Amino acid sequence: MRNSRRPFFYKEKKKIWPKVLIFIVILAVFVFWGSRVPQVRQTVGSYAIDTGMYMKSLIRPVHTPDPQQFRLPAAYPTLELPSEEVVFAENLAEIAEANLSTDPDIIPTATPGVAWIIEEPSATFEPGAGEIEESAPAVMILEPVFERRDYQNDGPAALSALLRHLGEHESQYLISAAVKPNYFDPNVSLQEMADYVSTTYPEFNSLARINGNETLLVNLLQADLQVVIRVSIERDFAAWKGDDLWDGRYLLLTGFDAAKKVFFYIDPVKGNGQSIPFDDLMASWYAFLREYLILFSDEQESDVQRILNEDYPEAANLNNALIKFQRDAEMAPENIFTLLNTATVLVEKERYEEAWNLFQAARNVGLPQRYLLYNPALYTAAFHSGNADILTAYADFSLTINPYSEESHLWKGWGHLLRAEPETAIQSFRKALAIRPNYQEAQYALRFLQSGLN
Repeated sequence: MRNSRRPFFYKEKKKIWPKVLIFIVILAVFVFWGSRVPQVRQTVGSYAIDTGMYMKSLIRPVHTPDPQQFRLPAAYPTLELPSEEVVFAENLAEIAEANLSTDPDIIPTATPGVAWIIEEPSATFEPGAGEIEESAPAVMILEPVFERRDYQNDGPAALSALLRHLGEHESQYLISAAVKPNYFDPNVSLQEMADYVSTTYPEFNSLARINGNETLLVNLLQADLQVVIRVSIERDFAAWKGDDLWDGRYLLLTGFDAAKKVFFYIDPVKGNGQSIPFDDLMASWYAFLREYLILFSDEQESDVQRILNEDYPEAANLNNALIKFQRDAEMAPENIFTLLNTATVLVEKERYEEAWNLFQAARNVGLPQRYLLYNPALYTAAFHSGNADILTAYADFSLTINPYSEESHLWKGWGHLLRAEPETAIQSFRKALAIRPNYQEAQYALRFLQSGLN
């Protein structure tokens, strides 16, 4: 019956808030369920997270540090860091027993432009050097069951595929629980994965080296050794406004065809049976120092030593890589990765001032936005050359695009320590440990501060 107090043309308005509430509840249930189901996360997780970050960047824009801001950077006194034996020693007796000697080395000197100081004169050597015969039979090593990677989990996914090929019951989640316990952590290095294998599977030898080439890869695959590498890719989905779309991804090489000049590989995103021309792989691999990881048994060690030859010892590998990358930088200085690769090797050899000069040149060209999430060598060079302001600026930028980079938190802390801000440094070190509780470098940093050794 019509209410006589209302006009005859009155219509009852339907309330929409119950429908909105029901939609929100359903959406929340779906998100909660999807976050617990690996297959859902693997399929839509990356897109959902990137979409959320892109919307956030519309409110808080992502700004790459401007090199012009640091034309006259402040120079801070550098710190002499004691060895781990000293920092982790429980008493003075342990410190006295620790081996505190340091290897005499060339004192780093600032080097303008691209001028090199080569410590050990030696002939240029590339592992596996030599022509690949087109008549060589194609090799296709049996591929394990494909496991799609979860969010930023391509490293553990590629390693788990390799371990399954070797007969182990392994999954990316078991590996990431050890080397990448935080779901959003963007980076796992090949050396970290090699250390995981050494600890978890002592029956296998693990070896990570740099400066590989196509002949080396062919020789390793012919010896039934699958190879984990990381290559640069162009993303098809922007994660923030102004995203340069440069990124990296781990692959597992499983074979080759010399006549067609292609490698076969497993892509943790695309699946088994992928292929790529030799030249394309060499180009995309270069951004990550052409680093590779192999696992092998004791019976295969002689084959590995024969294939790697002079590059088998780590020190020789660094020397050979430095010569190669220096030559590349002289021949193709417009390629920013020739500078970055050379600088990274110089950091490994503790020639920080030379490395910093090259990083400065690369910064002026423009670093790929995600580069420091995968390679923190610039942080190391900035710290040891007293460039704390640049160090913290780039760490802040990297943490803007991914706040779960423990390496960026760590080096931001060291930057604050150079600026005599110990309380802020401690906060950064603790954030690094919150992301990765077993992160020994952050444990070292906190112990260093707490022990009063600074």
